[in-house]
Amino acid sequence: MKSLKGPYVWEDNLVTVLNRQRDNVERFLGYSEAHVNIREELLTMTYAGAEIMYFRPEDERKHGVPYWGGWLYTSLAPAGNRLLAVNALYPIHQYDSDGLLTGTFGSASPSFRQPSRPATGSFLTADSRYYEWRNSFTTIGGIYVLADSFVVVVLIDQNGDTHAAIEKHYRADVFDLNSGEVVARDVALEGKVLHADTLLYVAWRPTDEGWHIGLFDLLEKGSR
Repeated sequence: MKSLKGPYVWEDNLVTVLNRQRDNVERFLGYSEAHVNIREELLTMTYAGAEIMYFRPEDERKHGVPYWGGWLYTSLAPAGNRLLAVNALYPIHQYDSDGLLTGTFGSASPSFRQPSRPATGSFLTADSRYYEWRNSFTTIGGIYVLADSFVVVVLIDQNGDTHAAIEKHYRADVFDLNSGEVVARDVALEGKVLHADTLLYVAWRPTDEGWHIGLFDLLEKGSR
């Protein structure tokens, strides 16, 4: 089976990430080379659902890095006639409207924590060892284009020894959209980024009473 991530509006069509869906047995008993090599494709399609093209070649680095495939899924951000794509391996890839790779930029910051690859069968249940491993590394929570000028890659670190107790901490690496140069590293965010235009729309839940949504201006390094 395949699952979808997206779709995103791009060039008057839709684009989505396709990957093979894993069941719960695979999640807890897998952690194998087969999952590291999980196939992932990008697909553009019409609003009616007609397929236009598949693209993005297999990332061969998945075969040799200490990373379980389940945390390598790609995040997308349309940027005019370009499409930006990144997974936790970096760099950010740029594709044109024909699905051709036109360049790359960006890299993980020194604070980005890469995980070790668990041996097959390491976590028969989601016990303390699983959460200790899961708390040990950073994942990417999305990529966004801000004010048609900046690329924001959202990073997530977590802690907690049960699913209900997990606390996630969000920060951002910022790159210049045109030059690809680093603008800022590890900018603290209140919570999950929902949307970006001229500002970032960030959601967080300070108490059990409900969610807050704030507008975050990276240029001012503050929120309102």
